[in-house]
Amino acid sequence: MAARPALLAEGVAVYVETGRGGHPAPNNFTLANSVLRPSLRTQARMSKLAKPPGFLAYSKSVAEMRRFLCTPGARKFVISAEAFSFARDPGERRKIEGLFAKQEIKVIPVLCLRSGGDWRESWADYLRRWDPEGRQSYGKDTDNILGDWYFDTEAILQFWSAIGPVRIVDYDAAIADPRADGSILPALYAAMEIAMPAGDARLFLNTRI
Repeated sequence: MAARPALLAEGVAVYVETGRGGHPAPNNFTLANSVLRPSLRTQARMSKLAKPPGFLAYSKSVAEMRRFLCTPGARKFVISAEAFSFARDPGERRKIEGLFAKQEIKVIPVLCLRSGGDWRESWADYLRRWDPEGRQSYGKDTDNILGDWYFDTEAILQFWSAIGPVRIVDYDAAIADPRADGSILPALYAAMEIAMPAGDARLFLNTRI
């Protein structure tokens, strides 16, 4: 978020939700959860951070996206939320496409993928920290956010390829690059064909798993 003014000066608008107290939210979870199937028990829904899914929540997302895509001076738009990785079915795809309906823009999904074993352990570790007492039920079958379906890279690629030409960032290779200093951001900027703002040292580095 700190780089938004510099990016906008270069014609790149970054979508950031308004959180509690009118402050920028650290994640676009409201947008992502508005397109996800209602049966899915995401952390945002279980924590009641995201509103119940339905027509009203999605309509609000569409309206906010249309305003965002009219950002003065912007030629490129960046929309990011980790929860988009839950999307799999045709209904979710139609809702994602609907966010950009009637807009003359090209949608290019950028996927950040990592090796299956590390991804599983990292995700399980995150959920353990989020719910240390193990009180939450994560759903069943393809709604279980710890299920094998969530880590199915081929299914993810198939889903997003139907929306636009996919670009892939190899998380493990990007982190191992000595020039990146342990950050995924240089590889992400490169995949989006955006110049990384000079002096942008305010990076969040995930030093766990």
